[in-house]
Amino acid sequence: MARWCAERTTQEAVDTLGRGDDSGRPGAEPATGAGASAHPRRRLHAGRRLSGPAKTCADRARAAVRLSETPGEIVTRPPTLGEHTDRVLADHRRYDADAIAALRNNGII
Repeated sequence: MARWCAERTTQEAVDTLGRGDDSGRPGAEPATGAGASAHPRRRLHAGRRLSGPAKTCADRARAAVRLSETPGEIVTRPPTLGEHTDRVLADHRRYDADAIAALRNNGII
């Protein structure tokens, strides 16, 4: 399949696989870049825009499965690199503040 696709333009592949024939198979050119984020289906499944540090924002999709008793929902943004390192080391590894500072000063974290 990869070789077949490599020998054709996107439009040729779309025309052959669905659009422009009587097979009834759906087919469309894939959306990329700005076209993908502006596509109506993308907006349909969009979740929420979450603000992060340094005025950054990230779109987060809604949960793919909707359960009546335990509906999934994303309510916080993902952490930035190293954001929770101190707390994890203190809570789960029982490192004190001096040990964490030593790790940081030695370039380990």
